[in-house]
Amino acid sequence: WGSIFVVFLSILVIIITTNEYTYRTHRQNVLDGWQRMQFYNAKVLVVLMLASAAALYLFILGLIFGGINSGSLAGMFAGMEQVVYFFLLSLNYMGFALFIAIWIKRSGLAIGLFLLYAMIIENIARGIVNHFMDFPLANLLPLQASDELFPFPLMQMARSLMKGVPDISMPAYAITSIGWCLAYYFGSRLLLLKRDW
Repeated sequence: WGSIFVVFLSILVIIITTNEYTYRTHRQNVLDGWQRMQFYNAKVLVVLMLASAAALYLFILGLIFGGINSGSLAGMFAGMEQVVYFFLLSLNYMGFALFIAIWIKRSGLAIGLFLLYAMIIENIARGIVNHFMDFPLANLLPLQASDELFPFPLMQMARSLMKGVPDISMPAYAITSIGWCLAYYFGSRLLLLKRDW
């Protein structure tokens, strides 16, 4: 359910960024003395803050439910790596949303493209590619790499029952997610520097 929550935060990132273009406040920032990279880094900072807030929210919920259900301190702090994985998932989704917003500049179109890719295109591509390959290579697609850090419990059980199907480790998914985040950062930066302001 965490990735569904992050989709709403990603849409918020798109709205915040595209409103800068719609109401021309990005130009006003430049007139006030900002450089393009300062404008862009401010948006990246918003993404980092939202991802951190989402991870903190998950951490607090984990402590509450861990304390209620485990009855011990050791049980409360079990699985803490999941908070880091959730931060990466949030950063990946919101970084992708920022890239789409800077590329498209129109909120409705950017939100539509983001949802189309996140909900439909990537799932179809993953299903087709993984069906024809012995190795789940399509699990390394941009958003799917971070989704695999939080597999749906029923799908995880089904995978464990299937023998002979190779699996990718969690650290590999985490590294791939970081790689995609860096690709979004430098791709958005390149778009911003090459375009007319």
